[in-house]
Amino acid sequence: ADQEHEDWGAMFLDADGDGLLDLYVASGGYHLSPVSDLLQDRLYINQGGGMFVKDTTALPRMSTSTASVAAGDFTGDGRLDLFVGGRLLPRNYPVPTRSYLLRNDGGSFTDITEVAGPELVRPGGMITDAVWMDFTTDGQLDLVTAGEWMQLRFYENDGERLRDVTASMGPPAMRGWWYSLEAGDFNSDGHPDLVAGNLGLNYAFKTSKDSTFGIYADDFTGNRTTDIVLTQEIEGTEYPFFGLAKLGPAIYTLNVQFSTYESFAGASVQEVFGSRLKQAVHYEADTFASTYLQNDGHGNFAAFPLPNLAQISPINDIIVHDSSIRQRVPGSSAGHGSGSCHYADRQGRPRCEQQRFTSGLHD
Repeated sequence: ADQEHEDWGAMFLDADGDGLLDLYVASGGYHLSPVSDLLQDRLYINQGGGMFVKDTTALPRMSTSTASVAAGDFTGDGRLDLFVGGRLLPRNYPVPTRSYLLRNDGGSFTDITEVAGPELVRPGGMITDAVWMDFTTDGQLDLVTAGEWMQLRFYENDGERLRDVTASMGPPAMRGWWYSLEAGDFNSDGHPDLVAGNLGLNYAFKTSKDSTFGIYADDFTGNRTTDIVLTQEIEGTEYPFFGLAKLGPAIYTLNVQFSTYESFAGASVQEVFGSRLKQAVHYEADTFASTYLQNDGHGNFAAFPLPNLAQISPINDIIVHDSSIRQRVPGSSAGHGSGSCHYADRQGRPRCEQQRFTSGLHD
């Protein structure tokens, strides 16, 4: 029966403390109803001998399209707890959805998000990855999240709850299309650093401080579906990224409003949509560069773009090896780190009027 679910994420962990790795699977789906039972995440208990059995009572009700799972004992009781990241609201890209903090009660999990991390119930983006790490060096696991159309967010564990301390962590507000995140001590100073995979710099979409790339999403035609308009800022004014030939078939009212391609080409987003933008979801990206974030040991991170080889395509996954650095990470001492990274770059059909990405694998 579980073959009807869409598996958007998974991880192995010893959920029940018996020494065997169990399997957590995050269920997603864009075309499902937001309350569909097929969005429920699943936990399969390892019985030994390669046999896994689904525990239907281990998880709370989770009618959310999820994709990322990170395990860590953030409650300090010796059991692996979970952060489960909400990916998006079905049928409404790019509207975000809630995430979860699940306390491990000995094989069954309790949703404690409202108490232990209320800011995670309404995150500012669509979560793609997360890591537990002690970036405050106080002996308690803190949380860092990554996602589309959002900046990397830092949550400090004060012993009672996770608090969003992003504004005080040092790096600028690097809103991006972050796909992956991993921690490791890459400069051997005893403090965990971060590597974050982004869209990369070898693509038609560009963004910068002076020319941000953005998105508006709303029902612009009144047909009860979400329409998407990508934008590029030029000299302080936002313009549709695509022309009338691309947007006209999707938003039919534009063909009535603009009789020629030339008249549309010079129109700003404000001139095209006017007051309808006020109720639209609006995001902007500051950078598409995959990035290394170096921890100074005092609660601050300095950001450095990864070398050009790591920017040729989106980085969807990162593997950290405990060995000498093969490729110099900015801000580190070449050949004297305690971690190296391998980047996986395969990306299928993108989500919002994009051409297919290329694939790659490098370290």
